[in-house]
Amino acid sequence: SSDSSRIEWSVAAISSKLEKEIVLLEAKNILRALLDRVEPGEKISPPRLGTPVVTLVSREEHIDREKAHAAADRIRARAKALAVEPLDWAALKDDRDEGRP
Repeated sequence: SSDSSRIEWSVAAISSKLEKEIVLLEAKNILRALLDRVEPGEKISPPRLGTPVVTLVSREEHIDREKAHAAADRIRARAKALAVEPLDWAALKDDRDEGRP
């Protein structure tokens, strides 16, 4: 009885592991297929409950360094215009820790 329950547990563990490996293999295959479509330039936005949660795009298409630098410059200019002071990390930590034992 004890041996048979051990064997059943072992079979269940192996079966569970195989199921996870199969699911992982399927996910890898799906991802490979998606990457094969995205690499030449297609955009893919898989939905969750009807709403796109991510967009897969080619790396070459995604990064526009000129636009990124221009955006960073605009952010810096706005921060300067607002006279944003540097963060006082010690004060922030004190506020966070206030009332903690």
